This record gives sequence, structure tokens and C-alpha cells, in this order.
Amino acid sequence: MYRADTLKDKAVPSIGPQSPAQPVYSTARVTTSTEATRVDERILRRMTPVDALSAAAALHLGFQLVVTAVVYPALAEVPDDDWPRAHDAHSRRITLVVGPVYGLLAAACLWVLVSGSTHPFVLISVAGAVISALATAFGAAPVHGDLGRTGRTLHLMGRLRSADRVRLGGAVLCAVFALLA
Repeated sequence: MYRADTLKDKAVPSIGPQSPAQPVYSTARVTTSTEATRVDERILRRMTPVDALSAAAALHLGFQLVVTAVVYPALAEVPDDDWPRAHDAHSRRITLVVGPVYGLLAAACLWVLVSGSTHPFVLISVAGAVISALATAFGAAPVHGDLGRTGRTLHLMGRLRSADRVRLGGAVLCAVFALLA
């Protein structure tokens, strides 16, 4: 990997156009993987808690937008006779994504709070994450349980859409204020 900011003044002989027998010294060299790792480590050490919150909030918002705009509308179009199979498959698959996304978001929120940040935008962002998490834990998850046990009803689908709107609002709040912080 070539990086202009890692060039060292180390002479490297090469044959130049002046004379086939006389070397020309160049100051350019290729960065080794060890040096590249050190550069990457320096970049990672510079990540602040607010940077982590911004990244996790953006990931969470992207995930939530896909659920709201793609997953739930597709699930709503499943025919009644195929509902149990489709909902069970959805529940198994979405859990594999929900866990890591919310885990990263929770870790970033914890890091930013432990770091002592009291900037209002940071606190509003964390509040948005909490809203989304609570809407998931106490809104969407129980409704999904009911949908799996009793089947789809208009009432349950309405409750699911309501919980989803709250989650999306929390995700937007979290991401916007994290990026502004």
C-alpha cells in the first residue's frame, strides 16, 4: 500500500536514464503491513465516543429505515395461509441483525455517557436510542410474539406499525443529534 504521508528519506537505488551504470536515489518507498497497521491503530485511537455514537446511530438508522420501508411492507403482503411460516422466518432472521445493531448502539451510548459528555446534542441522541430500544423491547417484540402465537390481525399489525414509527422517530433523533454533536 502506498501512502504519501508515510514516505521516509531512505535512499533506494534504481537505474536511471542518465547512465545505465549509475544509480539514482529515490526517497519513495512502499509502506509495510506493520506500518499500515500502526497507521490504522493511530486512527482508531483517535475515534472519540461521539464518533462511535455517530457511526452506531447511522448504522441503526439505516437498519431501521430498511425495516420500516422494506421488511414490514413485504411482511404485510404475505397471504394469510403463508403467514405463520413467513413470520417465523422473519423473526429468526431479524434477530441475527437486531442483536448486533442494538449492541453496538448500546455500547456507543454507554461509552459516550461514561466519557462524561454532557453536550445537549449528545444527550438528545442517547435519548433517541433509548426511545428506539424501549419501543422495540416493550412494543414491537411483544407484538411479534402475539403475531406468532395468535396470527395476524388488523389490531396487532396496527400496534406493530405504531411501535415501528416510534422506533424510526427515535432512530432519526439519535442519528441527527449524534451527527450534530
